[in-house]
Amino acid sequence: IYYYYLMFFQKDITNALIGGSIMALASTLHLLVKGKITGISGACFRVVKGDNFYYNLSFLLGMVFVSATAKVFYGNSEVFEASSSYISDLSFLGFAISGFLVGFGTKLANGCTSGHGVCGLPRLSKRSIVAVHTFCLFGFIFATFRYYCPFLHRDFLSDIIPMMDYPIMFFLAFAVSIGGYIALVIILGSKKKWDEVRDITIAFAVGFLFGYGLLQSGMNCRHRVINFLVISSHWDCTLMFVLGSAVGINLITFNCILKYKSSPFYNKSFDLPTNTKVNVKLVIGAAIFGIGWGFAGICPGPAVLSSFAYLPHTLAFIGMMSFGQFCAFWSEGWIDKNLGGNEVFKIFKDN
Repeated sequence: IYYYYLMFFQKDITNALIGGSIMALASTLHLLVKGKITGISGACFRVVKGDNFYYNLSFLLGMVFVSATAKVFYGNSEVFEASSSYISDLSFLGFAISGFLVGFGTKLANGCTSGHGVCGLPRLSKRSIVAVHTFCLFGFIFATFRYYCPFLHRDFLSDIIPMMDYPIMFFLAFAVSIGGYIALVIILGSKKKWDEVRDITIAFAVGFLFGYGLLQSGMNCRHRVINFLVISSHWDCTLMFVLGSAVGINLITFNCILKYKSSPFYNKSFDLPTNTKVNVKLVIGAAIFGIGWGFAGICPGPAVLSSFAYLPHTLAFIGMMSFGQFCAFWSEGWIDKNLGGNEVFKIFKDN
């Protein structure tokens, strides 16, 4: 009992619980105020695609702003891994490959650790339950395999593409994120679209809070995630406490909010996922995402938070993630037609 008492109250576990609670607060407010699910992979795809552009861009700017603020004012603190450590066991090509797999998988599965994990599990969505178990399983398998059978630690690109982790980039990200939000306010305000100004302000605040929760929990440090996914004597359990606290809180708050037929604030219907079937496409997508996640220890949220750091490796990840999402988007019809994407596992259909 004393051992578990010490483990529970050690600093990493405490930060994990606090970070998960902050993510729960952000996603709860998002559902309560806007009736929306907080899905980061979906927000990234919609920005690139230009779908509800201002809202989703403001959400991502809020995430970058809190991350850049932490980097500018606190430097290489506990919420940021040292540059040499961040790229120590993954080549430039490895970042690109894992980014593509994460993007392709999250688009096919329609969600990642935030949409399916933090927001899907509390709603008791069968799609999210299957997706989370699938991508965790494949993440564990692939990360453990790569740990004991290392590959792509270095490649020819790693030798010719240096790390450019310059402080000027942190200040630039700080200025661009807050300046971008102000520019959106000016654009919409000049058109008298005050409702949209209100909406992008909410999106920015939610992104800020959710990003802060990720930073506080330590999930921005990719080796902490890798150490969770690798089955070894040095297994790191903190991710369990992050997800446990976020899901546990949202399990209460989400179900209280969803008792209403619409958002209590704006009297609009909840913008919940409409696809309720557990199908082949979901399982394949979650598995591919799990492999990409196990490869690098990076999912869309931390990728956004680190978009201005660890350059150009993080840019390779994000660029290939976007490319992977579009490849999945273009191939969804073929997958549905040839793999029975909408005809399998009907027994798991959500209520």
